[in-house]
Amino acid sequence: MGVADKPNDYPVAIGDSQKLQMLRHKLLRAISDFGASLEVAHGLLRQLPRFKGPSLDGSNNEMEEEIQMYCARIQRHQGNVSALLDIATGTGDLLSKILELRSYRVQLCVNEAMQGSLGGLNRIAAESSAVVEQGRKDSKTLKTLTIAATAYLPATLLATLFSSDLIRLRPNDQGEENVHFHVAGQFWLYVVVTLMLTTATLAPAVLSSEMWARLYNRFRSRQCI
Repeated sequence: MGVADKPNDYPVAIGDSQKLQMLRHKLLRAISDFGASLEVAHGLLRQLPRFKGPSLDGSNNEMEEEIQMYCARIQRHQGNVSALLDIATGTGDLLSKILELRSYRVQLCVNEAMQGSLGGLNRIAAESSAVVEQGRKDSKTLKTLTIAATAYLPATLLATLFSSDLIRLRPNDQGEENVHFHVAGQFWLYVVVTLMLTTATLAPAVLSSEMWARLYNRFRSRQCI
């Protein structure tokens, strides 16, 4: 608040108000000192008649005139200091109002900035909720597709088996109309190879996921420490 924000606005800081307050204290102290000096001078004037005598009349008169002139100067200086004190008081009130006005202006700018930030946050929250809703819809779609694909897995397995040479339709000895399914003798080899390939495919994925989970937990524990 110590810098002017407009071409015709003078820079005013809190330090200026503090300096003016110190000046007011000094002026009040000066007025008090002038009042004490006046009391001393008036006391001297009251004590002068006690020193009257034939040989001191001239000097007493001169001293009385000097004391009266001194009192007049003190009263004149006291009046000037009182006028300065009034000006300092008015200036202090004016500075206080200027500082209050600038503080209100700064607070108004801060409130406007906060309202703008709040509007931006509301827009971000609305966009985030839309993204979350879209993600929820996509999750439902993927869940539906996963259920459908899982439901077709047994049929796919059966179609694969019956379309291969592992299971065939062969006629009986009684005729071509009586047929039966014949399983190849190496069917166990298909089962063993399938299990081995499935294990070789799933094991690295499971191990890597567990390893990454342990590393992540260790990293989080170090951060907490």
